[in-house]
Amino acid sequence: LSLHDALPIWGMKGGAFKCNMCGRLTRDTGDNASVGLCPDCLEEAELENMFSDGAITGAEYKKGMADVEKRRQKRKKK
Repeated sequence: LSLHDALPIWGMKGGAFKCNMCGRLTRDTGDNASVGLCPDCLEEAELENMFSDGAITGAEYKKGMADVEKRRQKRKKK
């Protein structure tokens, strides 16, 4: 088993898990591990939910998704 195969380590604040959507190794901050998503994928899911509920417009949804993608690309360049 590799380290990545041994993850997620659920219920352990400060542990790490593999994001269920993108596979990114993510530190458990206590906010995102319960859904198994990294911060970017969690934000995408929240945007999709808000859009489907009518809480944000299509333009707000597109801008939010573009902002998430910009952060992902910036992180990949590091």
